[in-house]
Amino acid sequence: KKWDELKLKDSSKMHFRQCLEIVKEKRKWGNRTYNNNLGYIKTILQECVDMEMIKINPMMKAPTLKQEQSSLHDPPSEKEFKRIKNQLIANHPNLWNAFCFQYHTGIRPGEILDLQLKHIDLEQRIIIIVPENNKSRTKIRYVPMNSYLYDLLINIGIQRYDNEYYLFGTPVPYGAKLPKDRTFKPNKYAIKRKTLSNLWKVLIKDELGINRTFYSGKKLSANHKIEDGMSEDALRHLFGHSSTMMTNIYITEKRNVYKNQVNNHSRKI
Repeated sequence: KKWDELKLKDSSKMHFRQCLEIVKEKRKWGNRTYNNNLGYIKTILQECVDMEMIKINPMMKAPTLKQEQSSLHDPPSEKEFKRIKNQLIANHPNLWNAFCFQYHTGIRPGEILDLQLKHIDLEQRIIIIVPENNKSRTKIRYVPMNSYLYDLLINIGIQRYDNEYYLFGTPVPYGAKLPKDRTFKPNKYAIKRKTLSNLWKVLIKDELGINRTFYSGKKLSANHKIEDGMSEDALRHLFGHSSTMMTNIYITEKRNVYKNQVNNHSRKI
């Protein structure tokens, strides 16, 4: 666009929107990717306003594009879940342990990979997510440990390892093809988030043809917990959400919950 000499203070919404449109076409962005990058630009420009580099954020009210809701994070069906479980137990039991850990805690995949044994208190039965590993980056999050998760951690044998080890780690500090029994277990080095995604893609998406993510286990957990009678407020506390509105995003089977509650809380007259 030959805007090399354009000063930030002289730029307008038109300049940024044209740039986004050009890149969207060149890189074949979908609407979701466009909206994500629009959000990044809004955030950067707001920082410029806070630093008094510009007076107003020209993109603050820029509209997003309509996008279809992705089903990738939707929970697997019961049939799909059984196939996923059998596949992981047979081909990568350590990854199955990581999936179970997410299911019982609702902790995000990246936070799980950053979790060290020193942040797991078996005596108090709590898991501590420190600020540097927390999405908020500002506060400590305490996650209660149910009896199933406690038994899982005991079976993994975390009490036998150094407290500085990562719960689902790797013995090497760099990418390497290692036997499945050496990774995703207590180890000295953290595993990258991309490594988890790639392994899940091979085992679940490619080999089973099930188009669900590792993160979908969190929504599956939310549905099961609500169906089993857990209150939305308790689930909000477990997931570390500030409001039940955020928690409701993870509950996709509320219709069945309400139906069961109607049936269980009705009386004959």
